[in-house]
Amino acid sequence: MRQKRFNVSYEIVTHESAADGDADERGFIVEDVPLREAVEELGGVAWGDDGSGDWFTNYEYGTDYITGAVEVRSLHPPDTITAASLGRLARLLVPDHAQPTKDKERPAWKEVGEGAWLMID
Repeated sequence: MRQKRFNVSYEIVTHESAADGDADERGFIVEDVPLREAVEELGGVAWGDDGSGDWFTNYEYGTDYITGAVEVRSLHPPDTITAASLGRLARLLVPDHAQPTKDKERPAWKEVGEGAWLMID
């Protein structure tokens, strides 16, 4: 059976593009790669976007301090990923201190698996 494959995309936001509410540049870093390579290309901890489980974003990938441009990278799981695997991926990528506890209601979080949460905006 073929391993599930992952994609990693990027966006570069400049001061000018942010003023327009858009990214200056976007595209894919890698496509159709194994999880290990995708995590390496993601380059750090990530947050689940919008609660859908469609991707995880590293908002702190890189900043060009001369131009002010900021690069963010997102890991996109395959469409066929199971809820259990998505939960394990969230536990791998989302920092421990950012995961809510079950005894606290946090409307900005959505549980995606046993003990795994995604932050939603």
